[in-house]
Amino acid sequence: MSGSRCAMVYSQNTNVHKILQDKMKFHTVSGIVQMKLSAILRDTTWLNYFLVESRVRLQQNASLVMKTMDKHEIPYLKPRGTLFLWVNLGKIFKEEPRAEEETLIFNKMLDHRIYIPSSLGFKGTHLTDGYFRIVYAVPSKVLALAMHRFEKFLRAYSLNEDVTVEC
Repeated sequence: MSGSRCAMVYSQNTNVHKILQDKMKFHTVSGIVQMKLSAILRDTTWLNYFLVESRVRLQQNASLVMKTMDKHEIPYLKPRGTLFLWVNLGKIFKEEPRAEEETLIFNKMLDHRIYIPSSLGFKGTHLTDGYFRIVYAVPSKVLALAMHRFEKFLRAYSLNEDVTVEC
């Protein structure tokens, strides 16, 4: 099923059912994908293992990000059942957090080979300037490397220098 994307919604809300049924006319997955997904969901032993293991790994990864932020005294919103957390990088701004510098910081992080978008890219968030979203639902080795690069970025940005990042 590599490359196949699908989602499921479990709801007893009849309004949600109606809206989704109208949308499904144009957005259904193939019968093969439906059969495979059905088989996966019927295997309750595997499903229960997957859900527990997934929760453990997500908690470990979230903990790594929070420890990194705590080490640098960067405030964040503690995640609750999400795949990401919001960090407030306001303390590294040269002036009051503004969209222009948020964009600059985002681009500098890209230069350091880390992708941490600012809240500017997420319409409808209630967050003020200075917040960035770190997704921790990635393999732990990838996240550890990202946190290492993030720490190098913090040092370089505070010193106004560019740091070469290894692969």
